[in-house]
Amino acid sequence: MSIRSFMVAATLVAAPVITLHAQVGRPDSGQPRTWGGKKLPTSTATAQARSEAVNDSAFIGQALTGSVMEVRLGKLAQSKASNPAVKTFADRMVTDHTAMQNQWGTLAGKNGLATGVTLNQSQEQSLNQLEGLSGQAFDRAYMSAMVQDHQQDLDLFRREGKTADSPEVRQLATTGATTIQQHLNLARQVSNQVGGNANVAVKPQSAAAGNARQGEREELRNFVHQAADNHLMEVQLADLAQRRAKSGEVKRFAKQVADDFGKWQDRWTDLAKKNDLAFQPALGPMHDQKVDRVQKASVAGFDQVYLNTVVENLQSMVANFQTDGRSSHVPQVRNLANDELHFLQQQLATARRQQQKLNTRAEASK
Repeated sequence: MSIRSFMVAATLVAAPVITLHAQVGRPDSGQPRTWGGKKLPTSTATAQARSEAVNDSAFIGQALTGSVMEVRLGKLAQSKASNPAVKTFADRMVTDHTAMQNQWGTLAGKNGLATGVTLNQSQEQSLNQLEGLSGQAFDRAYMSAMVQDHQQDLDLFRREGKTADSPEVRQLATTGATTIQQHLNLARQVSNQVGGNANVAVKPQSAAAGNARQGEREELRNFVHQAADNHLMEVQLADLAQRRAKSGEVKRFAKQVADDFGKWQDRWTDLAKKNDLAFQPALGPMHDQKVDRVQKASVAGFDQVYLNTVVENLQSMVANFQTDGRSSHVPQVRNLANDELHFLQQQLATARRQQQKLNTRAEASK
């Protein structure tokens, strides 16, 4: 249950809410890959199930991170809450979410996904803010946040229970939704008892929260467009190389590039669709210039021009993914970019080796 952090205040109203991002990603199905630094198994017996779980890794990561946050907040409430009902609620949160964390961790681990969770700076700040409260002020802020978070998580788990690729994820999300509904009902009751806001989950979002979400949406849109346009150019260049390259090695490299970048293009397109972003990848002026350069290359010089252009573009993509991708405020962008970065670095290394071979042959023929 993803806790989206809250600004606590020692007043009788609930605290305004800001977003906490889980460190998760959502690569697509297909070829062997790594996630969380682990190489995924490729045996025929388990490949399909594990591929489906990898497709749902964003949600699995949210469930894991949310449970960790719930447990930490629950333990904090066990020590700081003044109302017995709040303490009893916190006890249940620690018990239930520890069990849920173990369930999601087991599912992630057996499918080769990362099970470690690191809270980000914003999450730690929210915990620190609650630690600064005590007595009734703490009770109101904690319970108001529990209402909001469980309402958001209920919607998420119900949706994933129907739409997740993995049957195991769907089943675990469905059973989790039942538990979250129970938590939400109880949270509303206790929040009413301590003077919190039991209806905080259905209140309109603040202007600041709305602006933050809009900013993240624009950031997601911009990065997805940029990534998709680069993938489209790589595929077009590879198609040219498969027809015109003289070297068999360059042709084989180009075929692999076309296949791999096509698959990554699908992953970014899928991310856009899941966020209701409709777009059509298209080459910009700089992309057009690079494609035109390769198209105009002579027969004798085509392989070198193609590889030079690929290396140039991959260097740019690697730099962009290392900076804008890894530092993105959007967890889906950050984690998918980080996942693809390893692939881009491998492709760049392969392209450079092909360059070196061509250069060595050219020197030897002089």
